[in-house]
Amino acid sequence: MLKISVCDDNMSELKHTEQLLYKFYASHNSMDISIKIFNSPSDLMEKISSGERYNIYILDIMMPDFTGIDIGEQIRKNDEYAYIIYLTSSESYALKSYQVRAFQYLLKPVSEVYLFNVLETAINRIDIENSLRFTVNTNNGIEVIAYHHMISAEYYNHSVKYNIIDRQPITSSVLRTPFDIVIEELVKDIRFLRCHNSFLINMQHVKTITNKDFIMTNNIAIPIASSKYKQIKENYLDYIIRNNE
Repeated sequence: MLKISVCDDNMSELKHTEQLLYKFYASHNSMDISIKIFNSPSDLMEKISSGERYNIYILDIMMPDFTGIDIGEQIRKNDEYAYIIYLTSSESYALKSYQVRAFQYLLKPVSEVYLFNVLETAINRIDIENSLRFTVNTNNGIEVIAYHHMISAEYYNHSVKYNIIDRQPITSSVLRTPFDIVIEELVKDIRFLRCHNSFLINMQHVKTITNKDFIMTNNIAIPIASSKYKQIKENYLDYIIRNNE
């Protein structure tokens, strides 16, 4: 899913941008796009600070409490990949906008043609694999993991350990939510398969399947629930077939 957020304290400008975005979405209805609207920069800052991530941010620059530049700086603390598009009625912030590696800077009122062109370019440049990421709260702060880098996840002792390619495992802080909720977004992606009550695998990283385990590319054996072995094996084979068509 491509996630877009818009933040503008001017309600009429926000509505204008929102209408353009839904018109853009209507002309790209084959794409899975989520649009989130914020009238308060504080609300967006709170979401970002709590780990919420978007692929594209469309931000007004001149806002109370937090400017668009403030929000851009917060985004860059945890996300190197997001596209930041600034909308403003003043050119005076143009130089500062590039300090947070803004993708584009558009003057208000933004036209449909200009905004659509910028969105098309941004979407075409987004590496889908790198754009699909999730966050993990650890005792040392927030970690961002690309979907295709995760090999497996194991729930134990109220924490989740994520095995990552070319990195040491990442362990979450103590969780107050069940494993089902933790992996809820991940299992919507066809590459992830819950093969056991306490295990989730990325089928991209399966080396082989035995009569009781998945052997992953890091040579770790992930158990398969015996009561669901037939269905899990069928799901895995379906994934292999779909990805080789």
